[in-house]
Amino acid sequence: MHLPRIGKLAQRYPDLRIVIDHGAKPDIANGQWQDWAGDMDRLAREPQVFCKLSGLWNEAGRDTAAAVLKPYIRHILSCFGPAKTLWGSDWPVLELAGSYPVWHQAAQEIVAPPNRGAVFDAVARQVYGL
Repeated sequence: MHLPRIGKLAQRYPDLRIVIDHGAKPDIANGQWQDWAGDMDRLAREPQVFCKLSGLWNEAGRDTAAAVLKPYIRHILSCFGPAKTLWGSDWPVLELAGSYPVWHQAAQEIVAPPNRGAVFDAVARQVYGL
């Protein structure tokens, strides 16, 4: 898998800001968890590695309930914290699995209110220099 390689890259280049897109695309549809969860935990320890909450619904499959994404989102937030997690819509590709309003609402409900400002705005501004 590619995640251990990202860890080596982060260690070799500590000044390189890295954003893991789509939560590293875990195979949610087939219940992938253990390897992905461990790798994400290790990557989150690198200070310059961030993770984007996007694309997860497509990994779960069409017409999958948004609630299925909850443990994956919570794990990302648990590992990276609100200071290193940023939200993304993955629109228009998102439309293959569901709708933008449903994904946005589900993510808003899962990310606790004190962390929403960071995840939905501040971290992206920091990471992308806005």
